[in-house]
Amino acid sequence: MKKFRIFKNKQKMEIEEEKSVKSLAIEFLEKWDIKYTIERDKSVEFIIFKYQGGQFYIEFCKDAPYYYRLVMPFIYKIDNDRIKVLEAMVNLMRETAYTKAFLEQDEVCLIIESNIEPNSNIDFFENKIRCDSVQLFKSQRKFGELLKE
Repeated sequence: MKKFRIFKNKQKMEIEEEKSVKSLAIEFLEKWDIKYTIERDKSVEFIIFKYQGGQFYIEFCKDAPYYYRLVMPFIYKIDNDRIKVLEAMVNLMRETAYTKAFLEQDEVCLIIESNIEPNSNIDFFENKIRCDSVQLFKSQRKFGELLKE
């Protein structure tokens, strides 16, 4: 359905329909012919996909249609080096502006939380995902360096 904005001088301008993160993510993945799966867990949905050699998922919530988390899961499995891994995670979060590290089942995951404007288009979203994925790859490399220190 088309939406219009009418100005005081009665000029009518067509505006794009507002799209949620989920719809933009699916549009982005289909545009580039990237295979994906959608999984649900209570009120949270995940789109799982591989992009530029990395495994990712986008987590989004029905209650916040413009907010999302881009996650790079399971970048490192903890063996007997738990303290060293936790120190590297803390140092990574200190050194990177917006990448967060967390543990899930004794494996380190990286995450970037973000949001989009309600009137964002596919080009904006695609650029945002590309930038965020590059940041996650850099953070993964930095995490590896921190483990070696």
